[in-house]
Amino acid sequence: MIIRHGGALKNLQAQDQGAVVKVASQLVPMTGDGATVTVTDARPAKKFILGITARVTTVVAGAALTTINIGDGTDADRYGAAILAAKDTRVGYGDATADPREWLTAAGNIVFTAVVGVFSSGVIRLDVHYLDLEVPSA
Repeated sequence: MIIRHGGALKNLQAQDQGAVVKVASQLVPMTGDGATVTVTDARPAKKFILGITARVTTVVAGAALTTINIGDGTDADRYGAAILAAKDTRVGYGDATADPREWLTAAGNIVFTAVVGVFSSGVIRLDVHYLDLEVPSA
């Protein structure tokens, strides 16, 4: 997993405390001949999760595979419903079927589910966007 730092919202006159937007990125192989692929602990604990984005980087294929749902393990399509498996398909905030924002006491999973069929190949880039609060330096 790669953590990228985005823009920082800081009050520099108050000992550098602030909030930093971060993105945890990873490439998820869609293999295993099953109907689900789980990315364990993809949503960080004790951070304000803003949402997820994703992009199919290598076409996702499998027996009878049509479309993909992206969820959190409880809501199967929280982040996206009936997403195409074609290369360069993008998933953004507007694809969510429920509010993607949250705060977790423990890290949470992201679950990709084949709407019909099973996964056998392909890769999806997953980005989890979140806010990290910085403690004052003095």
